[in-house]
Amino acid sequence: MAAERSNSLDAQLRWKSGANSLSIGAFYTRFSNFVFDQNSGNLVDADGVAGNPDSTLLEAFTQQVPAIFKGFEAESSTRIDEALGKLDLTLRGDYVHATNKDSGNPLPRIPPLRLGVGLRYQLENLGARFDVLHAFKQNRHDDFELVTDGYTDVSAALTYKLPTQYHVELFAKANNLLNQEIRYHTSYLKDISTAGERSLLFGMRAEF
Repeated sequence: MAAERSNSLDAQLRWKSGANSLSIGAFYTRFSNFVFDQNSGNLVDADGVAGNPDSTLLEAFTQQVPAIFKGFEAESSTRIDEALGKLDLTLRGDYVHATNKDSGNPLPRIPPLRLGVGLRYQLENLGARFDVLHAFKQNRHDDFELVTDGYTDVSAALTYKLPTQYHVELFAKANNLLNQEIRYHTSYLKDISTAGERSLLFGMRAEF
């Protein structure tokens, strides 16, 4: 298999003033031999054997094709209040359009358009965040690949840094608060497994 080669054009615009920032980027990449796993349409078991009752995994084989990737990403952070702690509003979005030049078909496992909004709060050792990310329906898919429905992922987190000489932080995280059926289009297992239901996580991390 030949080495993967590409030519790329990438443009970025960045701005920062105090606690406010903005970043916008766009890219165009032309691959002469993009390496990826192509779905075969066959179901196999964990040992790669087809035709068994346990054959539930979609078989894929590695190949190279000329391909074109294009898309954008943007992110901003705006300080909206400092009366009691620091409160920031964040916005972000990204999109990738990838095509197999030989067949004209979309490449597999490419994420859909995603848009997100969030809040960040910091008061001395106490921190909190709240995020909403919406992924749109991905109907640009390769052969033997299913459409992935859109979803809205709502998450939150609370952190507290202990007043010690070491960096010790207590945290609580809540994921998928709307308990949506989330299937990442980039996952090899999206057709047989979701990303996870609503969950709560409590813990402590330390750096020495």
